[in-house]
Amino acid sequence: MKNCQNKWVRAAIPALLLHCSIGTVYCWSIFSQEIADFIGFSKGATEWAFSFAIFRHRASRQKLLDREPRVEPPTTSPRPSPARRC
Repeated sequence: MKNCQNKWVRAAIPALLLHCSIGTVYCWSIFSQEIADFIGFSKGATEWAFSFAIFRHRASRQKLLDREPRVEPPTTSPRPSPARRC
């Protein structure tokens, strides 16, 4: 029983982090004008900076993914294991 609970915790934490990152982009779209007014730049300048930051983040992530070794699938498929239930 303890093993099943750990499985759900290990799935819930990354899901919450993913939703927080999606929420950041949504929050930016709502508050971009207020942020621009607060820092004293135009909305276009702040949106350009945010777009550049998102692009750089994605490019650096892609660079990390390109360095990971690719795992080739096996040429013959192994026998499927029986389903494991918690």
